[in-house]
Amino acid sequence: MRGSQGWRGGWPVVRVAACRAVRRAERGAVAPLAAVLLTLLLSLAGLGVDVAYLYDARLAMQSAVDLAALAGAEEAATTRSRVRSRIGV
Repeated sequence: MRGSQGWRGGWPVVRVAACRAVRRAERGAVAPLAAVLLTLLLSLAGLGVDVAYLYDARLAMQSAVDLAALAGAEEAATTRSRVRSRIGV
């Protein structure tokens, strides 16, 4: 195939035609790929926001529980000392 018909610049004509066909078939493939990747990126960003919100809500609830426990302990200590002072113990 080294004659003047089968070769053009070192590449067989068949391979050049096949490469062109593949390039034509892949034309316009960037838009769907970009749409899929953008959807994935926005989904992951939304998931990150949701996880951050849940973490913040959990932290707020834990702070409220800690404050309630401290208030209850303080009230119990105050009540015990008032009862002891009233009964004279």
